[in-house]
Amino acid sequence: MDAILRDILLVVRGFLPLIAAAAIAIAGYYALAPVADALSRRGSAGRLEAFAAARGEKKAAERADFGGKEHRLRVAFGQYGLNVAGKEGFYLWLARAVLGGGLFVGLQLIGLPVFTALVGFLAGYILLDGFIQQSWNKVRSEVESEIPTLLNSLSATFQTAPNVIAAVETVTETLRADGPLRAWLIDLLDTMHAQGAGGLPTVAREAADYSTSLSIVVELIHRMWQTGGSGYAHAFIAAAENLETVLDARVDARATGDANRGMANILMGATIAMMGIFARTDGMQAMVNNPLVQVAYMLILLLVIFGQTQINKMIDEAV
Repeated sequence: MDAILRDILLVVRGFLPLIAAAAIAIAGYYALAPVADALSRRGSAGRLEAFAAARGEKKAAERADFGGKEHRLRVAFGQYGLNVAGKEGFYLWLARAVLGGGLFVGLQLIGLPVFTALVGFLAGYILLDGFIQQSWNKVRSEVESEIPTLLNSLSATFQTAPNVIAAVETVTETLRADGPLRAWLIDLLDTMHAQGAGGLPTVAREAADYSTSLSIVVELIHRMWQTGGSGYAHAFIAAAENLETVLDARVDARATGDANRGMANILMGATIAMMGIFARTDGMQAMVNNPLVQVAYMLILLLVIFGQTQINKMIDEAV
């Protein structure tokens, strides 16, 4: 059995240079693709046309639906000052490879065998997905914290400016410039200009996927646009008061959830540390080098990491 395990490790190590070469090739492709594309346009369209076309395609690629996969990736990487617009897939896989490789090396440093440490690559995949979701949840919390202020501002604006689009534009300018709610309202205004009131039901359904409070805002705007009147202006005030109470309760629930999340992270770290201590204890090394024990360690690590992500998911869904 030990001989089989050594053969497996030799095969894995043999593939590592190929994996590294493939990663370098992919990085080079994404880095040089815009240059190659611009050069390919020169023969048929000239330099100015090629530049304009490439710039237009870049702007189109940089647009992303609020709350969509690309937007969530930009939010997550943006915390570290990385602008991944148009290259979300590349940076996602690069981050998975870096995190997985770091965990692979880290597990070996604490004393786990190479075969067991291979689980680090899968763990990196799982943990990165959890990190992206956590980053998006922070944005959702920021959006919801500004909704009562938004509704009160809309109520006051509608009483002086009955034009719905103009009122929403005015209120949008008053919001925090770098806040996520302002970015969402800009996308909403694009839909309102392009599709009119008929596009709002679709926006409301999409908003409900990441914030029921946001879908209520869209529904109120839609009804105000269709019916109008001072009654709907007062409805914004009532909705703001009700949502403020609900959101305050969510803030308290999230604080409790964050405490439980921290405890889950401590337990995960403690479990991995204990496995490392066992692996470095002289009396336990022979047992840890047993192939069956290594497989059991891999399963334990996966269960611990997967369990931690599921706990985080349940906390997020509960609040």
